Amino acid sequence: MAVLETTPRQRTSSSPDSREWTEMSRHRVNPPWSVDRWGRLIAGAAVLACTALGLLHHQLWLAGSLACAFNLVLTSFTDRCAVRAVLRRLGAHEREDLFLPGGAPRPSKD
Repeated sequence: MAVLETTPRQRTSSSPDSREWTEMSRHRVNPPWSVDRWGRLIAGAAVLACTALGLLHHQLWLAGSLACAFNLVLTSFTDRCAVRAVLRRLGAHEREDLFLPGGAPRPSKD
């Protein structure tokens, strides 16, 4: 039978351990949500809801999932989306307004 070593393991990479991740996440500020992020949330929730209703209630609800998919494909070609227009009117900001080119949050204008 082999004898196991009991020496402490040395870190070979510069990645943080779980205590460092916990400390970093405690001080992290959540970035604001852009129109893109809200749109993905709404589209995903609509597809999930329509699929669940199609499986549990009536198959005609699956047409809602097809409509969401069709809308996503159509908006990728035309760059026009009804959900985006509604979110903009409700006050949501574009990603370029919220973030710097490197991905860091843009300082507030207060």
